[in-house]
Amino acid sequence: MTREFYWVRVKGEDADALAEVTTNSKGVRQFMLPGRFLPRYEGQVDIVARVPAPGEPLSPGDEAAVLDRAVERMGWPEIRAYEAELARGQDVAEDAGGFMLRAVRRLFGLPPNRSRIQTYRDAARALVRRAA
Repeated sequence: MTREFYWVRVKGEDADALAEVTTNSKGVRQFMLPGRFLPRYEGQVDIVARVPAPGEPLSPGDEAAVLDRAVERMGWPEIRAYEAELARGQDVAEDAGGFMLRAVRRLFGLPPNRSRIQTYRDAARALVRRAA
């Protein structure tokens, strides 16, 4: 039995939903939707987009779909968080790329990434340590 996730639209409904899709040994796919007890079958739903598995490389089409969904979901709270990060400015312990990535992460509703390596100097040290 395989397990995947898809954005689907149930025929006759307007909204998309994230469905867990299982395929049994006979090749029959069942779409389990949140809040519904009975599965839907292939003819009852239209597949909008496949959700890549964690760690799976994204195709250009997948990347575009992910970005489109993120932009559709974006609202004033995310925009204000982005502006707040820009107004906060660059920290003395991070480079310009880290500063911009922190702001963009906030725009997409993600927490600021606090990695251990924040400057080019620290990154170079880590590379030398790894190579040694």
